[in-house]
Amino acid sequence: YKFKRTDFDPPPTIASVMVEFKKKDNPLLPDSEKSSYQLFLQAGFGGGGRLSQNLAKIFSKNQMIRIAKQWKMSFDWKPTDLSLEQWIQLYQVSKIYQR
Repeated sequence: YKFKRTDFDPPPTIASVMVEFKKKDNPLLPDSEKSSYQLFLQAGFGGGGRLSQNLAKIFSKNQMIRIAKQWKMSFDWKPTDLSLEQWIQLYQVSKIYQR
């Protein structure tokens, strides 16, 4: 639901929306991988740069080239350019490559 600014007193200076989150019946990753996935995301977002810089400790340059070509993506992208599904795929591949 999208609220009107006049629904509030005083009216906010930004738009307000209501969001409903529902827990998935089948999680995208098992609970046992939660902390490992969080660490992976921290690495992916934490460097403040592009994926190639942020994930350099996880993937070699050759691995990044192979992954990018196979998935039609680029490690020159910003972390926010990847979808949730792409992040999960990248995480799954990181477990295989573990340097």
